[in-house]
Amino acid sequence: MNTKPRILMVDDDEDILDLLSYNLNRQGYEVMTLKDPTQTISKASDFCPDLFILDVMMPYLDGYALCKKIRETQMLKESYIIFLSFVSDRDSIFKALALGANEYLEKISDIRLLMQKIDKFFKK
Repeated sequence: MNTKPRILMVDDDEDILDLLSYNLNRQGYEVMTLKDPTQTISKASDFCPDLFILDVMMPYLDGYALCKKIRETQMLKESYIIFLSFVSDRDSIFKALALGANEYLEKISDIRLLMQKIDKFFKK
């Protein structure tokens, strides 16, 4: 049985996925990355993530619509969702939180802030 906390990251920026995946793996998390947000629900059904990290601006399906789909999917609806995006205006943040996101961070934030938020979630 796998006891590592699972994180599914969805972002069309491969550099961001590589950087975060590397750091999260080093911290002991099991990480799955997706560049295509349309695959998220089917992949998540098999992977069973505890936490999602979503970008806002992605092709085919933006992060808001994806967050809504996650919250509407029975087995995923209780998952923790962190938005990590360059979009940082107040309306975007409020929209994400209204759709069910738990946290919203700017991509330009220090990576340590994201790691603290993740560690805090898993240690509660």
